[in-house]
Amino acid sequence: MKINSKSALTTSKKYFILSVVLLPLLFQYATPISSFTVGDAFMVFSWVYLMISTKKTKVKKSLCYALVYIVLITFVYLMDGLLTKSTTSLRYIVYLLIMVYFPTVENNQDYYYKTLNWVGIFVMIVLYVQYVALYTVGIIVPGVLTFLPLTESSFENYAVAFSSAGRCMSVFAEPSHYAIFIILFIAYRLFLNEGLSFRNIILLVLASISIVLCSSFTGVIMMAAVWALKVFYELKSKRISSIYIMSSLIVFGIMFFIIMNTSLGSYITDEEVYERQSIGRFAGYNYMFSTMDSSTLSFIFGNGMNDIGEIEYLPGWPRLVLYFGLIGSLIYVLSFLSCAKWNTFSFVLLIIIAGLMIGTEMNFGPFIMPYMMLIILSNKSLILEKKNA
Repeated sequence: MKINSKSALTTSKKYFILSVVLLPLLFQYATPISSFTVGDAFMVFSWVYLMISTKKTKVKKSLCYALVYIVLITFVYLMDGLLTKSTTSLRYIVYLLIMVYFPTVENNQDYYYKTLNWVGIFVMIVLYVQYVALYTVGIIVPGVLTFLPLTESSFENYAVAFSSAGRCMSVFAEPSHYAIFIILFIAYRLFLNEGLSFRNIILLVLASISIVLCSSFTGVIMMAAVWALKVFYELKSKRISSIYIMSSLIVFGIMFFIIMNTSLGSYITDEEVYERQSIGRFAGYNYMFSTMDSSTLSFIFGNGMNDIGEIEYLPGWPRLVLYFGLIGSLIYVLSFLSCAKWNTFSFVLLIIIAGLMIGTEMNFGPFIMPYMMLIILSNKSLILEKKNA
C-alpha cells in the first residue's frame, strides 16, 4: 500500500537520511537479535518506511552488479558449508540493497548536509570533553549509554582503550572509528561548505586536532591527505590566492603549536607508535597473499565473507580480495567507481575511501553507508569549475 501524503514522503526521507548518518553511532548498541544492532534496525525500518511512502523510487543500477555477485557467492558457499557465519554476508547484502536506493533522496542533499554537520559537531564536542576530563582530573567520560546492551566488541574496546592507553573515542567503539567519521565531516566542510569563513576554519582546525587527540594512526595520515587533496584541487583550478595561502598557514601554524606543546607531540613524533600501529594494520597483507596462493579457485572467486578477525586483522583491500577474489573485487571496484563523477566531490570521497581501505576495513562496516550516500548525493557538485562559472 502506498502512502500518497507529501508530508509523509518528506518525513520518510528525513528519517532515512538520519538513520544512515547515525548508523555508525548506533552500531554500538545490541538488539535481542544476534548481529543485528540498533543502528541496523533504525536504518532498515526507515528504509522500509521510505519504500512504502514513495510512489517512484530511484536506483543506482551499477551497484546491482556488486550486489548480485555477493548474493551468488554467498548462496553457493552457504550451500557448500564454506561460510562460518552467514550473518556477516547477510548484513552486507542488506547494506548494498539499501545503497541501491540512495538516489531516491538525491533531492534532499541539504538535509543530509545539515544532519552530517550537527552530528559531526556533537561527536567532536564529546571527544573534547572526554580528553579534558581524562587528562585534567583523570575522569573517564564514556561516550556510550552504558545502561543499554552493547555489542561485545564495543564493551571490550572501551574497557581496554581507556584503562590501558587513555585513548578517547567519543561515541564510537574505537578511536579509528571516530577518525573515519570525522574525516567525512572535514571533507564535507573543506570542499562543499563555507570556504574560508571564520566559523568554517575554526571547525576544521578543531576537527583536525581532534583526530590527533584520539590517537588514530590511520586518521592522522588520512586527515593530512584530505587537506592535501584540497590544496591540490585549488592549485589545479589556478584559483588559489594569497588569502587562501595565509589562511592555510595560520590553520597549520595553530595546529602545530597546540600539538607540539601538549602530550600530542609525543604521540605523533614517537617512532614506536607508528611502527606498532603500522605492523598491526598491514600484517594482514601477507596473510592475504599466502591465502591466495593456496587455491586458484579462491584467487578467482574469493572465499566468501568468512569471519577472519580472530586469525589476522585485515584492512579493506586485502579483505576485499579474500572475500570476493579477483573477479568479485573488480566488479566491486567498478560498481563503486560508477557512482562518482570526475571533477566532483563524489570522486574526492572515493579517493578518501580508497585511502581508508589501506589501513581500515571501513568499507565492510557501517561507515560505508554515510560515505556512499554522500557520494551519490554529491556527484553533481563540481570541484574545479564551480567557482569559475
